[in-house]
Amino acid sequence: MIRHPEISGNRILTRCIYCNKTFKGKSGLDDHIVKRHPDFIASVSRKIHECTQCTYKTTYGRCIREHLMIKHPEISVIVFLVDVSTVIRRLKVNKDWMIT
Repeated sequence: MIRHPEISGNRILTRCIYCNKTFKGKSGLDDHIVKRHPDFIASVSRKIHECTQCTYKTTYGRCIREHLMIKHPEISVIVFLVDVSTVIRRLKVNKDWMIT
């Protein structure tokens, strides 16, 4: 397994086995591995979001959107429109809303 839980106060910390850095949870550890230990990216269980314009990778959807807006503003509008479209589709399916 990639993590070694340790207790710090009332929290269980997750430790990177490659560099011993600790994290509050698995999501932080996975993102750390993607960015700092790319040779071990296969050990990450979360979805990896990759930038189509450069080598940036993250396990957080919000971070890839922020990256695109800051580093590649020319394509961030397209990403925003796709995100809005996804939200609208989910509302239609989950809430049975009619959008006209």
